[in-house]
Amino acid sequence: MTSHVALLGAGYWGKNYIRIMNQMQQKGKIKFAGVFEADSKSREGLRFNYPDVRFVESLDTFLNDKTIDAFVIVTPASTHASVIEQALNAGKNILVEKPLTVDTKSSQKCAELAKEKGLRLMVGHTFLFNSSVRELKRQVDDPDFGSMHYIHCKRTNLGPIRHDTSVIWDLAPHDISIILFLMQNLNNKLMKVSAIGSKNLGGKFEDTAWIHMMFEDNVVAQVHVSWLDPHKVRDVVVVSNKKRLAFDDMDGRQPVKIFMKGVEYVPGWGDQSFHLTVRDGDIHIPNITASEPLSEQFQHFLASIQDKSMKNASPAEFGVDVVAVLEAAEISMAKSGQAVLMSDVMGQT
Repeated sequence: MTSHVALLGAGYWGKNYIRIMNQMQQKGKIKFAGVFEADSKSREGLRFNYPDVRFVESLDTFLNDKTIDAFVIVTPASTHASVIEQALNAGKNILVEKPLTVDTKSSQKCAELAKEKGLRLMVGHTFLFNSSVRELKRQVDDPDFGSMHYIHCKRTNLGPIRHDTSVIWDLAPHDISIILFLMQNLNNKLMKVSAIGSKNLGGKFEDTAWIHMMFEDNVVAQVHVSWLDPHKVRDVVVVSNKKRLAFDDMDGRQPVKIFMKGVEYVPGWGDQSFHLTVRDGDIHIPNITASEPLSEQFQHFLASIQDKSMKNASPAEFGVDVVAVLEAAEISMAKSGQAVLMSDVMGQT
């Protein structure tokens, strides 16, 4: 059965979805019900570029349309909780752009409502569908990877500077989702988060920040995000006792490099109970087949609607975990970097 899908919101990501959904309709893979966009100027501009796409000014038009079985939500994050609740109560499956909502409590409520309604709620963490990140995941899950030491992420650029949120909520969701994705099968629970940030431009929100995520067994992940660095960087480094994995998202030819190097404790002798051994091996550059993560994500969403037994690659629960880390980081920054227990943010005892 062909899914009837409507798009809510036509901002930056919305325009990309219009292109993808329009292409998929032309191929007969979906029925594109149209786009809800409240701003009249945006609607008129898009009608010129997409004369065959239907644009509506009222969300109720799609909420009340029983033929539509799925929404893609790319409205401002501050509206997500309300729009998701309305959509689920109207019986719609949902793919919502990250973050799921802007606080942990409302994210949990959305996840619980979707489960209660028996509907799919997927969060658009596009890097989970990035072929380079998937290669990192394959490497981390391989027994030859060894014991995880740390993950370091850096995401900097000169702008674009936003005035409605901090750099943490703007850029860090990408790296937090990558870190949680890589750590999924390692059984190292995230225990606490700390963060510091600065308002170098004198605005209301932080424009530069560092986030520390502390897992069990001394595994640490760090995220550095900034709107102020003229050098655009999109790096992920993963280090174990046996390997170093490096992903440079700015390198279109060789985005992933695997260094067969590490430091290990080995049994000692005499008065020494142990000593350190440095292994210096080869550098491997895997062949990465490029694809468009946004398109891959949307196609996965469609497939998961058709087959409810299919595993959701980015479920609501994962989205809740990302929001909880973001909220913990915000709390920590307000307390000058004091560590925040994840159990407190998640409402656990």
